[in-house]
Amino acid sequence: MKFLKPLSFFVVISLCFLNTQCDEDDDFPNQITIQNNTSVKIQDNQNTYSVGDEIIIETNISLNQTTSSGEHISLSDYDYSEPESAYRYYITLYKLNEFGSISIIPLMESNITPLEGNTTIVNGSLFVKSFFNGESYTNTVSITLAETGTFYLEGLRFLQNNDGQLDIDGGVSEFAFVNINSTIVNANSEGGFEFFVN
Repeated sequence: MKFLKPLSFFVVISLCFLNTQCDEDDDFPNQITIQNNTSVKIQDNQNTYSVGDEIIIETNISLNQTTSSGEHISLSDYDYSEPESAYRYYITLYKLNEFGSISIIPLMESNITPLEGNTTIVNGSLFVKSFFNGESYTNTVSITLAETGTFYLEGLRFLQNNDGQLDIDGGVSEFAFVNINSTIVNANSEGGFEFFVN
């Protein structure tokens, strides 16, 4: 029994020492934040369409970025830089209704045509995956416009926060997670791309 006291003391001291040697980054991976409003655009910046036309959304996320803290980085340092490496985000279609409020227009697989990358429908919104092509992360998808009106393409939080920002996520846990805060090129002050269908 006498040997238990020194053994217990040794175990407690060892655990305390090991705890002080752990780096916080081992438990919580790095998070890199970037603000870049040039990664997502509407082809030809077109904002007037007819029923049956397609609006084409192009994503081109360049490798070289500047973080919110001003550091110049290459996104390929934070993933495996393989064709499977991807950056992902959601984009939602909204419509201005006759009462002056805005409603979500749920999309269906039959409304979209993925042209490059991988785009699916999740809860009525586009889930866009832009894959690495050796130079950038790209995706192109079209939406067939089925009705007249004033529409907006924006992020998921628009109705709750009046914020159409797109949250583009990528990276891997062993290097760092990357979050690119973006809006569509030529977005309005709420972060949405406004267009009209006649």
